Amino acid sequence: MRACQCSFCLAHGARTTSDPNGSVTFKIADSSKLNRYRFGTQTTDFLICNGCGVYLAAVLTSARGQFATLNVNAMQPLPDLPEATPVSYDGESGPSQRAYRSDLKNRSEPQINADKSIT
Repeated sequence: MRACQCSFCLAHGARTTSDPNGSVTFKIADSSKLNRYRFGTQTTDFLICNGCGVYLAAVLTSARGQFATLNVNAMQPLPDLPEATPVSYDGESGPSQRAYRSDLKNRSEPQINADKSIT
């Protein structure tokens, strides 16, 4: 469980997690309510609800496939997970972000039960 310290994540109160061995499917009922935003490095799509402004997830596409980080605070019901560890990604370039996240198979985090959903 991570708590990025950038101004975007702090403003959204984001607690994020990922499972390097897992998978996620986003089912969007109304695509007009989904906003994809990219910051300056242009490496990751941040998925934001146009209706309420909630940051849902971030999706990185690389040569190895797509990787997602979920904002667990957007899940209903809210999962019971440990406290988030503050992290900073300041100073990462686009290539270093891709390299770091391409090595995700060597890491693990708590898994979220399949009965949780992002609304």
